[in-house]
Amino acid sequence: MVEATLLLLREALSRPQDHDYFVLLGGTHYPLRSKEYIHRFLEKNRGSEFISMARMPNDALGMPLSKLDRIWFEEDEPVRRFLSRTLAKVGLAQRDHRKCLGALEPYGGSQWWALTGEACRYIIEFVQSNESLPRFFRNTCCPDEMFFHTILGNSPFSSRVRRNFTYLHMPAGERPVFLNAAHLHQVESCDRPWIDDGWGSGEALFARKFSDDNLKLLDRIDAMIIRQEERERCP
Repeated sequence: MVEATLLLLREALSRPQDHDYFVLLGGTHYPLRSKEYIHRFLEKNRGSEFISMARMPNDALGMPLSKLDRIWFEEDEPVRRFLSRTLAKVGLAQRDHRKCLGALEPYGGSQWWALTGEACRYIIEFVQSNESLPRFFRNTCCPDEMFFHTILGNSPFSSRVRRNFTYLHMPAGERPVFLNAAHLHQVESCDRPWIDDGWGSGEALFARKFSDDNLKLLDRIDAMIIRQEERERCP
């Protein structure tokens, strides 16, 4: 995931257009506002970095140091993966993240973000100058939820960070669940969909996760967006 995201960033930054923001979304995302509203929102909040992140360890937000210190292997390395799990049960397969990160404080958070072009260029330049960092994160748990956060958390951009604007429903200690009609009703009941949780408070411009088995929800969102735009055009 980290390598794929870096490839996307390099490709996007290589284009002649000088974009103000780059937004990372997944296949189960869907906008809650019109593209015109999202453009206005980013223009109004120009300079902010929308990425939910916190310094590790933070057990309340599901970000223990074990995600860094336990050695993980991907599923395409089944033998190493089995050995690491076996060794972890007896207290082995561990390492000290401080030996690699050095003065960098570890940060973690949500995979999804909207970052300024300046911040994205900083990330690419940082990776080019610190080749050991991708190698270290390759064998961590959910590196896409720590890699970019650690770079930005130790950068001049840290003071500009705000929570991301993706709405999701994630019961405590569990993975995010597919959204249903009850979740959408909460969104529809607000003039401006809002998020307020351990990552902070902010407006929701996108939501995830939507299932292909319940596409009628997307029709409801489209209708909601039209109503919102009509209300805003009224004097």
